[in-house]
Amino acid sequence: MIALLPVRAFAEPDWTGYTPISSEEDLAKIADDMDGKYYLTQDITLTDTWTPIGLGSSEEYDTFDGTAFTGVLDGDGHTISGLDTGNLETDAGVGLFAKVGQGGAVRNLTLDDAYAYGRYWVGGVAGINDGAIENCHLVNSTIAGHEATSVSQYN
Repeated sequence: MIALLPVRAFAEPDWTGYTPISSEEDLAKIADDMDGKYYLTQDITLTDTWTPIGLGSSEEYDTFDGTAFTGVLDGDGHTISGLDTGNLETDAGVGLFAKVGQGGAVRNLTLDDAYAYGRYWVGGVAGINDGAIENCHLVNSTIAGHEATSVSQYN
């Protein structure tokens, strides 16, 4: 006789040591601890013009003087909507994060209706990536660089 026991198809993530993010204000506070661990608890809609987390003041394509994100942001399958950086025509490193540095990771996240525009190193999740961006998606979004010859749209 074989007994069948219920088995969970997916284990709940263990968020021990992670800081929950549930609002635009929480998301912006990541800048206070760029090597922390974070997870989204729900979808978030951004309402203000977004300053990329870690943005510096460099106007040169070969110089980044901001602060790289070296922590972990796990979207836990949630969506951030309405990211709008405005027209950062003189800035390098434009996106949700200016730069994801070595050891940093952003995963399991969707950006919807994002608009990122800068001079150099422009992306949706990160303008510069030296870390890991995994299982992240851009939908209904426009990403463009001032020095670029074309605009990328993601639907």
